[in-house]
Amino acid sequence: MSQLKRGKLEKTEFKMEMAKTRFQCRVCSHKWELDRIGLDEDTAEAIHFLPEVAHVYMRCPRCESPDFQIVEGRGIWLESVRGAR
Repeated sequence: MSQLKRGKLEKTEFKMEMAKTRFQCRVCSHKWELDRIGLDEDTAEAIHFLPEVAHVYMRCPRCESPDFQIVEGRGIWLESVRGAR
């Protein structure tokens, strides 16, 4: 990166907010949030990097079905960018 570009970003502030991961069961329509209690560190990390494996480790808390979808909290969104003029 050139010195000019690096200088413009030197005082840049990034504000990040973590969104909760929410699921919905395809069988009973129950919605719930990810609760890491009960998940060991390796499992939580595997789910973080490859959310599709959640079906192996998790089930709907209401009906115990492994058939659910991730409805929120996946990916990253850039809400806005502001800079000096």
